[in-house]
Parts: sequence; C-alpha cells; structure tokens
Amino acid sequence: MEQYGSDDSEYALFTFAGAQLNASVVEPRGDLPQIRLIGNRRGMASLANVLLWLVTNNWRREFLSITDLSFIRRSGDLSLSIRIAARDDEQDFGRVLRLDQHCQYEWELTEEELQRLALQIHALAANPVHDYDDVPLHRSGDATVWLQLSDTE
Repeated sequence: MEQYGSDDSEYALFTFAGAQLNASVVEPRGDLPQIRLIGNRRGMASLANVLLWLVTNNWRREFLSITDLSFIRRSGDLSLSIRIAARDDEQDFGRVLRLDQHCQYEWELTEEELQRLALQIHALAANPVHDYDDVPLHRSGDATVWLQLSDTE
C-alpha cells in the first residue's frame, strides 16, 4: 500500500505549471465584503483540482487554507480557509464566515457543496468565453465570493 506524501506534495500533483490566482477582499460590496479570486485558466483549474482532492481526502483532512496554496497570491493579511462541515441546511455553495474583525475568513461547505464548488470552478476554467462567476452563497454568511479569469491562455 502506498503511503501518502505531505499535503503540499499532493497538491503539487494537481497544480498546473504557470497557475496563478490572486485573492483579495473588497469592502464593502453591497452589504457584505467581497472575496475576489482572480486568475488565469491554469490557476482556476488548479484550484478546482485541489478542491476535488479535498473532497476525496475529507476522511483525513477537514481544513484547507486556500491562501497558503503555492499558486495563490494574497493581498494584505487575507486568510481564506475551507472547512468541511456536516450540516442539515444544504445550500448551493456553503457560506463564508468572518472569523475576526479584519481579513480572516472560513468558507464552510458540506462535502456535496464542496464538490459542486470545485465543478463550478472547473467549468469556469474550461469555458474561455465565460470569464467570471459570482458564487451564490447563503445570505446568512459574512462575505460573498467573486471568481474571475484574468486571461484566457
């Protein structure tokens, strides 16, 4: 039986060369802050791959820091983590919770919501004509998320 490597080495298997994605927070956007994830197609595809890896490995890993991934460049002190949660109130793409008064956020998703999110991001990377998505999050959250391609290479 094959032993698992470090999570970083596993993420590297699913990250495309030249992947780039910038993460920032714009405050306020309407009544809520907006987390922007803007990057190239390789960056979006890599993020989708890592999220699908998390879906598959959720039995051993419940959290993932998006802003600590090697191809993510964050603006300021932004910290965005994903947490897989067991909830009865299934939504499309979970909810983003603000953990402090500044820039620390946690995106809470069920396993099914996480898989839907990964497939939504994959669809964005795979369709160069459609270059942005405003992720429909539950309104009980503390922020919204905007995904955008910065180029179509």
